[in-house]
Amino acid sequence: MGYSISVNCVSQQAQVRMLKFLEKNFKHWGVLKGGSPDAVRYISDPKDDLDYARGKNQIGFNYKSGWGTFDADEREYYYATLRWAALQVGQRRSAVRLAKTYRFDEPVPTFIYDGCDHWPILIAKPTAELTWCWVDRLGMIRGRNDIAEQYRLLIWDHLIRPLPRKKGEKETKAEVDDRVLPVLGLEPSAELPTLTLEVQIKLVEELLWAEVVKARAPIKNELKRLDDLWRAES
Repeated sequence: MGYSISVNCVSQQAQVRMLKFLEKNFKHWGVLKGGSPDAVRYISDPKDDLDYARGKNQIGFNYKSGWGTFDADEREYYYATLRWAALQVGQRRSAVRLAKTYRFDEPVPTFIYDGCDHWPILIAKPTAELTWCWVDRLGMIRGRNDIAEQYRLLIWDHLIRPLPRKKGEKETKAEVDDRVLPVLGLEPSAELPTLTLEVQIKLVEELLWAEVVKARAPIKNELKRLDDLWRAES
């Protein structure tokens, strides 16, 4: 089973222009990380036909269910590239239907998940319900909580699930060291006090955030490169 993420371009001419641009300038994640362009990957090229495409003049990616083996940064790279493309050539809507209908003062580009769900791409800071759609001009998610959400599975698997605790219950110093520090890549420290589970989670999220910023720097740099090339050709 596979999935598609896509953008409806404003015209066939815009679609052709963006496809030519991406074919010339876009790099797959493995190449960006220094790997071979011929390495096996779970995602298609922008020029390939989409498995789930219900609109006209679409561009996007197909990816296999094996996507679950990819990390959050790789996922964000492909999603952000497509959001960036939508900001350049995407059709705009004055309203989208998600859990409810959201209307906008000015039409906004959308990102289409699996051929049906239109996710708005919002440059202006939105209401709390739509912070997961808030991006910078390069298409990268801006909401800190929404980026952290992509890492919460890591927190759950490594910190919460192994030693379930009642809310507020304290662990011993050894238990904290054994569970928290290896996940953060830190050596056991005598300075770390005994923490409640809630405080542990907060600590890990704070430290993970620093890692997120560091890990996503290459993505931002690559999108900036694409944006500069696109602007130079405009």
